[in-house]
Amino acid sequence: MCKVQDSEQGAKQQSITPTDYFEFNSKFQSVTFFVICRDITIQYSCQVQRLGVLFGLLSDE
Repeated sequence: MCKVQDSEQGAKQQSITPTDYFEFNSKFQSVTFFVICRDITIQYSCQVQRLGVLFGLLSDE
C-alpha cells in the first residue's frame, strides 16, 4: 500500500514547470562537469606522478 501511495505522489510531483526542469538540468550538468573535472584531475595528477617517477629513475641512472 505504501508503495502505491508513493508512486501516486511521485506522479503528482512529475508535473514540473520548465523552470524547475531547467534548474535541475543546470544543477545536474554542473555536478556532472565537476565529477568529470575531478576524475580528469585525478587521472592527470597520477600521470604526472608516474612521469615524475620515470624521470626520477632516468635521472638517477
